[in-house]
Amino acid sequence: MRRPSGIALDGATLAALADLLTPYVEQESMRLPETYRWKIPTGAPVAPFNSSGLSLADANVQLKRLLSDAWHLSGSDRAALARWYVGRWGGIYANKDETLQGYVLLPEDELEGAALAGVATWSKILAMRNPARYAIFDARVSAALNALQISGGADPILFPDLLSRNNAVRAFQGWVRIEHRGARRLLKDRAYPDYMVLLREVGDRLGHKSPDRAEMVLFANAESLIQRAMVRASGRPLGRSPEGRAQDGEGAAMRSTSTANPL
Repeated sequence: MRRPSGIALDGATLAALADLLTPYVEQESMRLPETYRWKIPTGAPVAPFNSSGLSLADANVQLKRLLSDAWHLSGSDRAALARWYVGRWGGIYANKDETLQGYVLLPEDELEGAALAGVATWSKILAMRNPARYAIFDARVSAALNALQISGGADPILFPDLLSRNNAVRAFQGWVRIEHRGARRLLKDRAYPDYMVLLREVGDRLGHKSPDRAEMVLFANAESLIQRAMVRASGRPLGRSPEGRAQDGEGAAMRSTSTANPL
């Protein structure tokens, strides 16, 4: 019989990961106005949207709620909303219209179990349509979760390597495959559901009403966590990369400098 290629989170493992992640999210949530730098492109398909006086973190949270409201309006063009959020906001332009339409038409519980290869796209759609329940999962977030475990001295349970064109993330993924080749890994088809269980547990502990704060903390601090993990383990720091979320999706294209994450 073929052995499973990974593990699913059980109660004890979930609790251990939540114990590690919760204080980090609590600490770094307060710094999101300074650390979260994902700019919002013009032409958001919702009105009114006025981000004046808001940090980029709060503006992105507000935008996601407005897009969710628009999604649930009778007669809304959900495909257009998905195309704008995944492409213009998220920087992933390679999806075919029929691929996006397929994601749009799937019920949430079925979309949550879609193929991991498209998770950087379909998790954005889930997070937009129901931000109280879902969050984005991409290469930076996955790497951040792995780096946090390694830097904390834990025996890591590795989240899957996701396609990325971010130099720091790719270097870290290669380093982990060598330095932690015997580590336990999550089952790929359970990675997103288990990720969401973890984020919801952290949110419940901190009194957050949605999981996106934890996701934003992981995204914003991915490269610093990678640096910390590699320095503590080997004394060889990585160089910082200017690339952001636009390079953490399948087939992602670089966004213009006016909207690219400067991390």
